[in-house]
Amino acid sequence: MMKYPVAVGVMLAALFLTGNVWSEVDVNTATAEELIKELHNVGASKAAAIIKYREDNGDFKSVDDLEKVRGIGRAIIEINRDILTVDSKDGRSGLKLDDDKASP
Repeated sequence: MMKYPVAVGVMLAALFLTGNVWSEVDVNTATAEELIKELHNVGASKAAAIIKYREDNGDFKSVDDLEKVRGIGRAIIEINRDILTVDSKDGRSGLKLDDDKASP
């Protein structure tokens, strides 16, 4: 009768192990490697296109601005929306863990 709690525990463990649940990717500071590792359906060519667009046009003002990048469409933005950001608060990299947000 305890099938559901076990299933939920297994699903949460799987999500935790992927890393995407606990991190955000700042498209204004992320490296190509970070974009490839953290974003779904983004490989080397799309990561390079994001960085080139950023270098040529300046920082993205919103996550939706990614749609201006050749090869990045609404579908890619939507499946990654929960982890995408354009505002790095830690100033170190495009990736930040929830623990980094805890300090004032």
